[in-house]
Amino acid sequence: LMIAVMSLNRELEVSLAEQGHVTMDGQELTMHFLLPVSKNDREARGCTRTWPCVCHDSAGDFIGCPYHTMKQHLHLIAEKFGCHGLLDDMPLFPDAGGAFCTPEAMLELIETLGSLTGDPLYTKDGRRRLGKHSWRSTGAVYLTSLGLELLKITMLARWNCPIIVHYARLAPLTTISDDFK
Repeated sequence: LMIAVMSLNRELEVSLAEQGHVTMDGQELTMHFLLPVSKNDREARGCTRTWPCVCHDSAGDFIGCPYHTMKQHLHLIAEKFGCHGLLDDMPLFPDAGGAFCTPEAMLELIETLGSLTGDPLYTKDGRRRLGKHSWRSTGAVYLTSLGLELLKITMLARWNCPIIVHYARLAPLTTISDDFK
């Protein structure tokens, strides 16, 4: 979830991600994630996004740090499936048997997480509230609420349109007093 949100991924991108799409640099404490540049770039040959360690806690707490979250995730995969090191063509987010998850399974995960947090799954007029772009919109809202510039988030998300404004809606206004000061 953390990686999908911080990388502003679609459900399809998460289901198709391979371990070989990630490069970890333990010296620089950076994670490089090769991501699709568009919906048609299913092999993720488009662009790389890098997240350095963003830990702020001297106690070593890395909640919210994409670098350490990915490092722990890769360790858990290796533990569960008995592999040592990254296996380029293996799923980055495997199902319980180690195979690639389907996009439908990712949508089910999104809805399950929504249910567990108590969010309604449907609007008052019966439309689904959560969907294929839930991680993208959640990332946009989260990052803008922290005060990141819309242009940087647009670039991080690989968007070539003003959809960020729709996704983020009022989130940028939460930091307006700090911006004003």
